[in-house]
Amino acid sequence: MCTQTRLARLTPREHEVLAWLSSGKTNNVIAQHLGISGGTVKIHVRSILRKLKITSRMEAAIIAVKHGIYQPDLRTSELPYSKLRL
Repeated sequence: MCTQTRLARLTPREHEVLAWLSSGKTNNVIAQHLGISGGTVKIHVRSILRKLKITSRMEAAIIAVKHGIYQPDLRTSELPYSKLRL
């Protein structure tokens, strides 16, 4: 199964977490930006790694950037879902 197909299996929230993860943010920082707990982010990250069949956040970040899943302007804490690049 190709990476693009695996990415398509991610939920919208997992895509959102992946976008933040690709910028190197920690679970707690991602949680603050998304208004959820660090534990919930950890669950999303685990699910992302499993669905993409990879073992590290770094691999996930590389895949995200290669496929255009990132937030280019991370200086603001406001991240409306409509601005998420998929």
